[in-house]
Amino acid sequence: MQEGKGPTRIVEITPAWVFDESAGPVVAVFIYRVEDPYAVSILFAGPNGSTTWTFARSLLRQGCHEPTGDGEVRVSPDGDHLAVHLRSCATSCHVLFPLSSVCAFLDDSHGAVAQDEERMELDWDQLFQGLTVGHNTSD
Repeated sequence: MQEGKGPTRIVEITPAWVFDESAGPVVAVFIYRVEDPYAVSILFAGPNGSTTWTFARSLLRQGCHEPTGDGEVRVSPDGDHLAVHLRSCATSCHVLFPLSSVCAFLDDSHGAVAQDEERMELDWDQLFQGLTVGHNTSD
């Protein structure tokens, strides 16, 4: 496992077992960015290219303990592994990660931004400005 420093936490978790016949060997990299404190991303890179899935950090955390999620992302414990099922309109895959590695990644992300403290990391001025661009507030 390799870890990044600074506001972005990057952890390569190997091995990752991808159950998709077209996938081939795949590297999975978990990413947590302090500037997007509610989300985690998994970057999958293989011989056919790469893709990134981003979803709620709370979904990953809850999925370590019990099956959770519906729709495109479902997460559940599976013995010593974490099962992640990803589905889009074009494709789907089922991935198993070592549960201990995912828990270590989550612990690291909570070291950067504690659970239930995510709102403190948001740049509310920037978010508000993005919502009001092009609107005249003097009317």
